Amino acid sequence: MSVKGKKAYVSASKILHDTIPKIGWIETKYLGIYATDWTNVKLYSHPNINSKVKSIIIRPEWYPFNILKCKGNWLYVSYLDGDGVIKEGWLPPDNQCSNPYSTCN
Repeated sequence: MSVKGKKAYVSASKILHDTIPKIGWIETKYLGIYATDWTNVKLYSHPNINSKVKSIIIRPEWYPFNILKCKGNWLYVSYLDGDGVIKEGWLPPDNQCSNPYSTCN
């Protein structure tokens, strides 16, 4: 995936029963991802596990993270928490789940 402005160039495969991959541009407002962990999720200041923790999301459960940009397998996301505060940071690949019906574990 690559992001330019408010659009992302993506490749999607295994969409429900359609096995033909789809490739193209989509507005980032339509992109989202879920967390693999439903307790606490750390968002980092840089796409590196050794960087400073920028935010901690408490119990994200079924709420999606908005994808703003990417670097390698890391996603820069925003999340509206239960207090109405928008939190942003880099979400590690191990905490990403594209399936809203499971934790991908």
